Amino acid sequence: MNIGEALKQYRTSAGLTQKEFTQNILSPAHYSKIERNLHDISANDLLKLLNQNKIRYSDFFSSLNQNSIEEQDEKISDQLLSAYYDRDVDKAKEIYTQISTSDNDLLKLRAKLILDTLQGGRRKLSKNKDKILQKVFSGNHWNSDSSKILILANFIEVFDPLDLPFFLNQIYKKYQNNLAQQPLKIQESVATFCINYLYSASQNKHIGSTDKAIHLLTQLTESPELGIEKILGYYYHCYFTNQKDQLEIITKLLKQSNLSKIIDILPQ
Repeated sequence: MNIGEALKQYRTSAGLTQKEFTQNILSPAHYSKIERNLHDISANDLLKLLNQNKIRYSDFFSSLNQNSIEEQDEKISDQLLSAYYDRDVDKAKEIYTQISTSDNDLLKLRAKLILDTLQGGRRKLSKNKDKILQKVFSGNHWNSDSSKILILANFIEVFDPLDLPFFLNQIYKKYQNNLAQQPLKIQESVATFCINYLYSASQNKHIGSTDKAIHLLTQLTESPELGIEKILGYYYHCYFTNQKDQLEIITKLLKQSNLSKIIDILPQ
């Protein structure tokens, strides 16, 4: 995240317009270009803006550093996911080696899970469950935090199958009637959790409550960003209700849409 993006985040969090945020320090037209990273801001003007809006220097600049780390970790996570879909063991090994000294234990664990899966040695790594639970339950209201729901989604395989309905029931209770009204990040993280939950259920008969996960996927807003999640929700509905003709139709659609890699990780 650059300075302009960080300023915008602080401004919108305070509910201020660009004119209210800048007052007489900068013109709204010039400031607008700073937020869009089209113009640089001088150090003097930046400090004036922070002072005027009672934003502590240490908070502002530490958030820049933290966001930079998080963005880098997100890029690595995306690379891991690509290696998984491409079944590229060498790439997964390379990434795992690169992040071996990282402070992000969860990122290293995810890389290990993906590498083990690609090598045909999918292991539960259940000894790491406490570490994941600590991340999820630190603070309050974990099921209101998209990043914590996403942690659960990414590490479903670490948990005993009997643990999983507890998490699903908590998410379902909160979002069963209002998921479409939530921010996109919440919807995306809930959708990822539900899809991974349904895959685990397809592999383990002891995991129940699949109807709740499918219901949540039907409640996603009709947004292009969530289109594939809604399609996969219907796929799993057909899978668990044994509608083979519909499964064939969806599979054909995915193939024709050049999404064959998704088919490879769906239960047949």
